[in-house]
Amino acid sequence: MFHAREDSRHLASPDALGEDFDGRLFIGEFKTSSHDLDPSGGYYWSTTYADQMQWQMYVTGAERCLLVWEQHDGHWPEPYAFPVRSSWVERDEQRILELIELADRFLEGPVMGVEAWQAEYLDAKQSREAAQQRMDQAADAIAGLFPEGGSVESPLGKVTVSIPKPGTRFDATAFKAAHPDLHRQFQKATKPGGPRVTVTPVKEEDDE
Repeated sequence: MFHAREDSRHLASPDALGEDFDGRLFIGEFKTSSHDLDPSGGYYWSTTYADQMQWQMYVTGAERCLLVWEQHDGHWPEPYAFPVRSSWVERDEQRILELIELADRFLEGPVMGVEAWQAEYLDAKQSREAAQQRMDQAADAIAGLFPEGGSVESPLGKVTVSIPKPGTRFDATAFKAAHPDLHRQFQKATKPGGPRVTVTPVKEEDDE
């Protein structure tokens, strides 16, 4: 197993590794298939072998890969050595850059364990919303029993219904607009609270 010099998370395990007579690094990849794996043919490009070898060349720093394959007919009642073919696959820097981007996006995926707590949060939120709906319905029913307000005690505790009265409140927005300098004088720094977590469920698509 090898890792890339640029990023130790990028791993590969080619079948062979060596140098040519000029000291250039190359790798080897060995396959068996019932199809012709010649890189000049169409079937080769329908497999993942091309990307596999480009990735291996990136990780190891090799300049090329020798693809060796044994093509069989899918039937051999007795051991049989089928003809072995080979072809050089050259390094493709553009495709390697694309593969690195894909790998990094995959590696930067969901943090380990977050999905379990996300599911727990959403389940609890749904239960809380259902419970809040029941509480609101019960409160409305109780308020209907005391149209003028009042209180009553029962074995379960005390119930009080208060009727709101007109009141006043300080209009901070209007004050700030009318007296911005004075408003600024009475601002004070606050201590930051804890982390704020927002969990949003996946939107369900409407059936068409």
